Amino acid sequence: MLDQIEKKMGGPAPRKFGFLDWWAYYRPKKPDWDWKNDPEIKLMIDSWKNIFKNGKLGWACTVQANRNMYEKGGTNCPSNILIWTDEEKPADLHKMAHLAHNLYDIKGDSELIDDPEIKAFAYSLENEYGRQMRLDLPQRITDGDAITMTTIYYQRRCLPNGILSYPFYPVAYLPGEQIICAMIPCEFWPDELIEAWCQTEEDEE
Repeated sequence: MLDQIEKKMGGPAPRKFGFLDWWAYYRPKKPDWDWKNDPEIKLMIDSWKNIFKNGKLGWACTVQANRNMYEKGGTNCPSNILIWTDEEKPADLHKMAHLAHNLYDIKGDSELIDDPEIKAFAYSLENEYGRQMRLDLPQRITDGDAITMTTIYYQRRCLPNGILSYPFYPVAYLPGEQIICAMIPCEFWPDELIEAWCQTEEDEE
């Protein structure tokens, strides 16, 4: 499926897109708050064009998101996500969902956790105003797969129905000491992903 998305986006990096494509599909809506004094959000906004021009494509799964992202008509919000960064294996979406669920479950228990690696995730999730830009999951809990927790700044216009209603979605990301990412606009998604996304919303109504 990522191959289909990449083809629709014009192929592998470096990608080229004109002003009209940038304006119609890729251009981010900037936050209403003073984002220039929010270092991680500023980094994402400033990197936006580079993310889509040079970023790798991968699958992401939400760990925790602002409740507004599950309701129509709200603002765009940053959230904690997992990204499958293992280039040797295809993404195991069920594994990512299981790990995301388990990580969310330890939120609030940081003082009870002795394992320093796991404690770091609990602290990060408890600090809802913090912006964790790269926290690699220990491979002992991923069976050796490379999976990273980072922060995304959701753009509602990238979602088929404007809300989070499906656990998995494609992202473009820049690897490095920080994993800077953005959701790929739904205009580039295959029909089956859009149908699954919208069907989930219908099932929940």
